[in-house]
Amino acid sequence: EVIREDFLTRMDIKKELLEVQKKLDSIKKSQDMLAKINEMQDRQQKMKGEKPFSRNYEMM
Repeated sequence: EVIREDFLTRMDIKKELLEVQKKLDSIKKSQDMLAKINEMQDRQQKMKGEKPFSRNYEMM
């Protein structure tokens, strides 16, 4: 009986870990997507001339 409870507890923990891993993967995907969006916005602003291409411009 104790062994069975231990086994079930381990299975529950494993299941929870899998759920946590799925959430982490989802968060990572979201972060990657946000980074791509930021990169695209940055590129678009540079093309429109709203943002300087080099940092030297900002120092003047």
